Amino acid sequence: MPLLPVVFFLSGATSLVYETVWGRTLHLLFGTSQFAIATVLAAFMTGLAGGGWIGGRIAPKVTRPLRVYGILEGIIGVYALIFPTIVRLLEPLYLQFWHATSPGPVAFGAFQFVLLGAALLIPTGCMGATLPLLVRHVAPRPEEAGGAVGRLYAVNTAGAVVGVLLAGFWMLPGLGVANATLVVASGNFLLFFLAWGMDRGVGAAAPPVENGPPLPKAVLTVAALAGLSSLAMEVAWFRLLALVLGASTYAFSVMLLAFLAGIAIGGRAGAPLSDRLRTPREALLALAGIQAGVALLSTLAAWLYQFLPVTFVKLYFLVEGVDVLLWPTKCLVAFLVVAPPAVLMGATFPVLVRAVVALRGGDAAGPVGGVYAANTVGAILGAFGGGFLLLPTIAVRGTVLFCSGVNLLAAAVAAGAAGERTRLYAGTAVAAVLGVLVWT
Repeated sequence: MPLLPVVFFLSGATSLVYETVWGRTLHLLFGTSQFAIATVLAAFMTGLAGGGWIGGRIAPKVTRPLRVYGILEGIIGVYALIFPTIVRLLEPLYLQFWHATSPGPVAFGAFQFVLLGAALLIPTGCMGATLPLLVRHVAPRPEEAGGAVGRLYAVNTAGAVVGVLLAGFWMLPGLGVANATLVVASGNFLLFFLAWGMDRGVGAAAPPVENGPPLPKAVLTVAALAGLSSLAMEVAWFRLLALVLGASTYAFSVMLLAFLAGIAIGGRAGAPLSDRLRTPREALLALAGIQAGVALLSTLAAWLYQFLPVTFVKLYFLVEGVDVLLWPTKCLVAFLVVAPPAVLMGATFPVLVRAVVALRGGDAAGPVGGVYAANTVGAILGAFGGGFLLLPTIAVRGTVLFCSGVNLLAAAVAAGAAGERTRLYAGTAVAAVLGVLVWT
């Protein structure tokens, strides 16, 4: 169905625009971007995890997945339009809390964090449930799961890249929060009508299937560890690029663009790879190899961090006076740091799904939701741990090396589940030596 990639591309773009728009809205309430961004990120990750898990549970029984997907997009659009009203209705609650308890700024911010973060769980939960539903539509057979997920994941992430560009550099500066919300909500309603139109062309409804056995704990553990490492590393990369490139807003934008582009490329590359993995052992060993590759590339990159300031200064003087080239130059530096491991991070997800299906059998949609939820829970822990625990204590390079160790642990879990340990021990020894060299 040629329109489906367009639909999921637009879905990824609207989600990232909402993340930016809601962050700006809450910034006005909190008075500080730190609490606002933390609230939006926590709500997004929690909602995506919960929505992915619920979507994975109900998707096998849904006979018209495109229709349900369209309904979810419509709910997101309606909620976005009424979100400013919801915020105004919640205002008396946290003002009453202020007058009743006279809290300090941190305690008051924490109360707002819980209250306003909970208000975002409905739309973000709907966003998280969309992937299992679309996988239910495009991959009714288990052997198609990995490839279908990889392609959808890549298209959705590419849409997210466009969403970052639109939100940060055109919609918010040019349209403002209210008008940007109207435009993006219109996009959700367009997705609603497109999904219903495609559903009408499908013909017979898909027969419901029973949920399979419980998801393998080893693969869910790998998914959580991979999510933890990727988000903690993302926080470290942001700090590094802010120091090298300056202007934290631009550093965050270029880091996010490089990270999402790498994820999209990896997801697309991982799709055909996962389709060739026919047995559980093949899938688990591929998963172990990818995680070990993330650790190796991240460790090698950490050794190169010392050369980044000089490299950027030399590139800056090359393009000095040509303002149009400054932004691409910053993106190039970010890509050198972020993209190589991010590509393998993107390839992890379709292989994770393929490993679950190979081990468990049954439908494809259920594993997608479970793996997505586990990966997002790990990401929540990684975002918090990277920002509040690792960076303040062991700095950027230490954080990256710690994350590389988490990836090696994930590789160990996958290789252990496959019954293959010899190659794992050799790879771990090589990575340990590289880590010592980088650290010293």
